[in-house]
Amino acid sequence: MPDRDLLRQCAVAAAVAGGILSGATGDYGDARESTSRVLPANYAFSIWFPIYAGVLGYAGYQALPAQRRNQLLRRTGGPAAAAVGLSGLWVRTSSPAVQLPLIAATTCAALLGYARATPMDKAERTSAPARWLVRVPFGLFSGWITLAAVRRSPSSSSTAASAHPARAPISGERPCSRP
Repeated sequence: MPDRDLLRQCAVAAAVAGGILSGATGDYGDARESTSRVLPANYAFSIWFPIYAGVLGYAGYQALPAQRRNQLLRRTGGPAAAAVGLSGLWVRTSSPAVQLPLIAATTCAALLGYARATPMDKAERTSAPARWLVRVPFGLFSGWITLAAVRRSPSSSSTAASAHPARAPISGERPCSRP
């Protein structure tokens, strides 16, 4: 019978590598050429560099033979594989019928992983690797994936945003009231 922990380690490493590769090479559009009011500026995507670095650190750390039986990594492995792997799929889909469930599943998996990264004992609370290679990457990833999910939701579409654009009034101009 195969070692379940070894299978988890391999699944997490493969899902993280695939999700990051897909996410890093996705086509997000060019904010300079778009009329969308919700497409973030091109430089906004640079936040994913430290997030991806942290998630890669997590994947490498959890793949170490010495970490095979680590309870924290057992708790977080499934959600990590699902969250990062699904985020890579969501980037590649264009159909809202497929994309919206992927966004919801990605967000739920990321938040579950973050919740499961909560220290359960003194060793987990005081461990530098548990903090910097598990909790911090999950915190960053789940926070930013939640923001990305809100940005991609139907209520934030360019049509909805352009119907009532938010802007500061020009000097001397009265702010317009919304219906």
